[in-house]
Amino acid sequence: LVRHKDYAQEKITGLVVTEGQETRTSDAVLPRGGIVSGVVYGPGGSPIAGAQVKLFPTTPSGRSHTVITESNGSFEVRSVREGGYKIHATRRRSSGDNPFMENLDLKDTQREINVRNGQTLGGQEFRLKDH
Repeated sequence: LVRHKDYAQEKITGLVVTEGQETRTSDAVLPRGGIVSGVVYGPGGSPIAGAQVKLFPTTPSGRSHTVITESNGSFEVRSVREGGYKIHATRRRSSGDNPFMENLDLKDTQREINVRNGQTLGGQEFRLKDH
């Protein structure tokens, strides 16, 4: 894998590296990727800190991403490869919570999005429910 923090990663196949020898390959072109951002709100309508937002690819070229919301409930996922994704938010579990809370949050919040290179897909809001 070829990675850079400001770009989506790229996979190089068929490359053989031998210890002690210099290995050359063609240039790797890293796509800019997209940005997905938004806010997670709790059942009372207040932003939630520490919630998880996950992206799962629905196309073969994508990769999964997981981020944790900031103190104001906001999140940002950078360097997302172009393609389709399922995105959802789940709250942090505490002792005594419903053991199925994560599954219920996933069911309530999951949706599909499409990300394009260079695009900022903002305004992704998730409103968690009481269960």
